[in-house]
Amino acid sequence: MLKGVIMYAIVASSFSGIYDRWEDVEKIICIYPYPKYRKFKTKEECLYFINRYKHYRGLDTIRLYGNVFEKHYITMEYFIRESLYYNFDISKLGYVKLVSDDAIIKYTPKVILARINNVVANNDSLFGHMVAIFHGLNILGDIIDVNIVVPDHAIFYALSHYKGENRIINQVKKRLRERLGNYALSLQSRLL
Repeated sequence: MLKGVIMYAIVASSFSGIYDRWEDVEKIICIYPYPKYRKFKTKEECLYFINRYKHYRGLDTIRLYGNVFEKHYITMEYFIRESLYYNFDISKLGYVKLVSDDAIIKYTPKVILARINNVVANNDSLFGHMVAIFHGLNILGDIIDVNIVVPDHAIFYALSHYKGENRIINQVKKRLRERLGNYALSLQSRLL
């Protein structure tokens, strides 16, 4: 180990790592809620810190973060597989008809199911989730209040707190701001 080398250990609710550049740590602490991080001189100190806090859970539940009517909104949940799949829970709104040239839509009493076939998105990338959210908003239109359920903290924080230069994140945030209907974000609950 070189003398004077600085390393950073970071532990978040579902993530931990060791970095030698502060810029990398800054990106992570902007995405994960309430991370624990610290500067060290050796890898052993970093590993000790990570092991000490690896069970740190941070904030696990976020529901309706934003501004929607208390009783009149649609909850949008999406899934990225070989196509984009959506569940639009209409139980808080009542009957609504969605029209989209790109989506195959099926109506049930409390949930509208939709699928978009010709969109390539990766479930493991933030970009893929932004694409899925953008297309889901296009299916809903601009007037209906929507609660968007996101699968993890990274996507939640990208939409709620990110202030960087990433074009796709900023495009989705712009789309959300320009809608006539309000929006809220909820973190998908995980059953253990």
